[in-house]
Amino acid sequence: MDNGPKLASIDVIHLAYSIKLVKEVAMMTDDQQAITADMVLQDDADKIEELVNKQRVSLCLSQCPAFEEVVDTQVFGYSKEVMLAVRLNLIPEEQGHNLVRDLEQRLNAIYADSFDKQKQK
Repeated sequence: MDNGPKLASIDVIHLAYSIKLVKEVAMMTDDQQAITADMVLQDDADKIEELVNKQRVSLCLSQCPAFEEVVDTQVFGYSKEVMLAVRLNLIPEEQGHNLVRDLEQRLNAIYADSFDKQKQK
């Protein structure tokens, strides 16, 4: 199974989200920009978590090694999106690190729960 093109398309999707974020905040005040950037980034993190949760429910999380690569690519793209927001001064650097760390912790909790349930079977 060739996952190369799928992973590349995921990178393009994150680039598109980043461009969308820049366009959305270009016309706003500084306070509006910060609030909008945070909301967009939180929404993207929620979408990634939802994707992982759907896989957990279908048991693919622990049985599909390639899925971990997709998750890693999603988190990498998200971290780049967050760092772009930091570089554009839309959010403080510490907040950016916290957003990425929070998503990683949420995903780790899903993985841990999934593997614990697999061990109990």
